[in-house]
Amino acid sequence: MVIESCSQDRRDNQVIQPIAQKFVADGRFAWLHSAPAADPLLWAADATAWAFGKGGDWRRRVKDLVACVVDLT
Repeated sequence: MVIESCSQDRRDNQVIQPIAQKFVADGRFAWLHSAPAADPLLWAADATAWAFGKGGDWRRRVKDLVACVVDLT
């Protein structure tokens, strides 16, 4: 899994590592932080999330790209 690198990389690792150890067979799951400029697919995820959050016609345009939405509020 590629995660956009930012000021919370350390916190990401603190959250992901215990979950990966508990639920994923050793060596079958890996993650890394990458700068957005280094991985254009991060831009696609950001654009899709923005469009879905914007709503209206933007949400309609990306609805087939969004498999699941989890509300964390």
